[in-house]
Amino acid sequence: MSMQVSVRENWEQRLRRFVRRHRYRGDVQCALCGAYFDEFVETGLQSPLTESREIIGMGRVKDMCPVCSGRARTRLILLYLQEQVLAGDGKINILHFAPEYPLQSWIKMHSGVSLTMCDLMPDVYGLIKNVEQADITNLPYDDGAFDFVICSHVLEHVPDDKKALSELYRVMVPGGRAILLAPFAIDGKGTDEDPNVTDETERERRFGQSDHIRIYERDDFLDRIRDAGFAVSLFDPFAEHPQLAKEMDLNPLELLPIATRPE
Repeated sequence: MSMQVSVRENWEQRLRRFVRRHRYRGDVQCALCGAYFDEFVETGLQSPLTESREIIGMGRVKDMCPVCSGRARTRLILLYLQEQVLAGDGKINILHFAPEYPLQSWIKMHSGVSLTMCDLMPDVYGLIKNVEQADITNLPYDDGAFDFVICSHVLEHVPDDKKALSELYRVMVPGGRAILLAPFAIDGKGTDEDPNVTDETERERRFGQSDHIRIYERDDFLDRIRDAGFAVSLFDPFAEHPQLAKEMDLNPLELLPIATRPE
């Protein structure tokens, strides 16, 4: 991507956000960007797999902010960070894979945070500056470099997810935590995966999206995280903060996997 194209897209995106912020009016407020509007917008790809396998985190859902495009899963991450991670004044090093614009903007408002953002293809980010190029299976960071990792809807794209989890473990400090979120089925039928499937139609049929190579079953997903050496828990927003979870319009079925590297 040329610098000229990148700058043009940057200004176009900023203009769209400005227009949206002044176009929408209502009583619903986005926890990510603070904008008010009438209702969340329906978005996502509809797939028969979403219903047949009871998949959380995929499908056509009315959960997107019309101003910043933040989804329910991003607001879920914000709630955990707000209540469990960034409530104090201490310094913290955070690694954020595939950074969402509204979330990284919110994180940057907190003093004491050193935020490193990365992606395998950093050129796709227009508004977000300083996204580094990084392969999650071969990270260019030192051992124990980060206190906290955010990795949302990434691992379902990665052929060797076990190597990716091993790398995440390596770059985290002992006692560090990671948000590891992916679409997952809750039907108890196990994970379906095959990195050798390259046909986009077949990927959509089996995994729900043309660039996915697996659909995790939730318990199996948690077991893979444990196999990498982590301790795992599930953050239930409606159990921990029911009023905030309701106000943020979160999905009661979407629990947030938290991986902790043991001391």
